[in-house]
Amino acid sequence: MVSDHFLKECLLLDYQRFCKINEILKDPSNLSLVDIDKIMNESFRMIHIMKGTLGFLKLKKETQILHALETQYINLIRSNPQKDDVYILNVQIEKFLSKVMEYYLFEQIAMQTTISLEELFLTIQSDFKTLIENKKIQIIPIYSKDRLEKEIANDVYKIVYQIIKNAISHGYTGKDMVIRLNGSCTNQYIKLKISNDGVPINFDKLIKKAQKEENVNAHLGNVLFLNNVSSTAQRDEISGSGVGLNCVYEMIKKHNGNIQIISQAEDTLFYILLPLG
Repeated sequence: MVSDHFLKECLLLDYQRFCKINEILKDPSNLSLVDIDKIMNESFRMIHIMKGTLGFLKLKKETQILHALETQYINLIRSNPQKDDVYILNVQIEKFLSKVMEYYLFEQIAMQTTISLEELFLTIQSDFKTLIENKKIQIIPIYSKDRLEKEIANDVYKIVYQIIKNAISHGYTGKDMVIRLNGSCTNQYIKLKISNDGVPINFDKLIKKAQKEENVNAHLGNVLFLNNVSSTAQRDEISGSGVGLNCVYEMIKKHNGNIQIISQAEDTLFYILLPLG
């Protein structure tokens, strides 16, 4: 399937990026220069994203194993670890992922250079079918005929995936829900608008939870993107880790893009502008 092929490409690229993080930790000459908090945060984001991709590829056993390793990572972060501790767990995760790559022959994936918005959006719509099959949720993709370079398409996929997953996890109450995904390109930007008519974002609840976690920097403008802040009390393989929208923020920042959020009684809207250059 085209969908599986694209997801495997995404997973392979993320695995390669994760390995590069480990290369930094492996070199003793880097240890005095490494910001361990940044390394852990980036590693955790990559693990969380790859877990989601494994889930969409319907690799249930592999998803469960990576979820367990992600839980170990959370416990490690909370224990004020040494750099060696981080490296040891990162290598363990890398070895597991390398076996996944080898078993499913990810090395043999032929990389295309571009992908159309149509293919990208229909892939996203298809990948959520299992997650919404017993729910009254409709995902409607609206797209132009533009094409994206594969690397930015990979990040667009992650951004949209995390926002839609967040909408399903926190906005759906059992009533009919519509999620609309709009995308188009200019010569310089890709414009995304993602909306849903589910439960509005409870910013007050998020701020109180962030303050309870002693995050003194929490305020209305950033609380949605803070790491480890979630309105879901129980963490599972889909939600509750408080990292999904933090991933969105980091990826948009990586591309020097912008995001605006409007959440009201009728709907919640995410407006995103990403430079293509």
